[in-house]
Amino acid sequence: MMANFPLLFIGQAARGKHMKTAGGLSDELSGVGAQASEALSNIRTVASLGLEKSLSGKLSDLLEEPLVRGRHEAHVNGLALGFGSFVLFAAYALAFWYGGKLVDDGDITFKELMRTLMTVMMSSQGIGMASTFLADSDHALKAGKVIVNLRDREVPIDSFDETGLKPGTLEGKIEFKNVTFRYPTRPEVTVLRNYNLTIEAGQTVAFCGPSGGGKSTGVSLIERFYDPIEGQVLLDGVDTRDLNLNWLRSQIGLVGQEPILFIGTIAENIAYGFTVKHSIREQ
Repeated sequence: MMANFPLLFIGQAARGKHMKTAGGLSDELSGVGAQASEALSNIRTVASLGLEKSLSGKLSDLLEEPLVRGRHEAHVNGLALGFGSFVLFAAYALAFWYGGKLVDDGDITFKELMRTLMTVMMSSQGIGMASTFLADSDHALKAGKVIVNLRDREVPIDSFDETGLKPGTLEGKIEFKNVTFRYPTRPEVTVLRNYNLTIEAGQTVAFCGPSGGGKSTGVSLIERFYDPIEGQVLLDGVDTRDLNLNWLRSQIGLVGQEPILFIGTIAENIAYGFTVKHSIREQ
């Protein structure tokens, strides 16, 4: 029976090697899942544009390659597990047959046979149980890699950065100077090119235009959700990149197109923007 152990190791090693090389499947499925989640979270917009069939077809196309790779993985895993089980039970059958022959011939006692068989069987079962955790160990390695990459990722705009200017007074003059901007997720689309605009302190301004025209982009640049690729965004003549980020955002009140309320009262939601403690009186 011990002679069959190398065969078991070979089968499990081949399965483990294939699982490591097939790690891209989970990445592909994560990407498809992200797109599906995005479509579902904006289902009203999707329905209003009549894009249900289009997006469904797109997701189906994206799932074709992962489906083929998943089937290949399933076949390899099935063959490896089947081979391992065949070798193991074939070894059991051979051991019982040959052990019975030795007992029948008087070469060993029945007690010695059972002691030997139980020792080998318990050992092989332990090895088999340990091998079932190969998939979990591979998943753990992938998850650990994602966590490490996330931890070591250098963000272009650090919300926890305490450096930067905190002017004592603020008038509120905003200037866009030769601003060029493209979203990181769509680097091929230039949203703003050599954009110039001056908004005086106290002036009321409305950005009008079609969807994708850069209305929300202007607000995002002022809030420093993004930085321009070229040019400057100035607040009272100071580049927003030179200002303390938390201070900058604390000076701005932003109501999105689809306001989101956190758990609590309306007054508590409003008070989230306060940087110092205030007494809140609910109306």
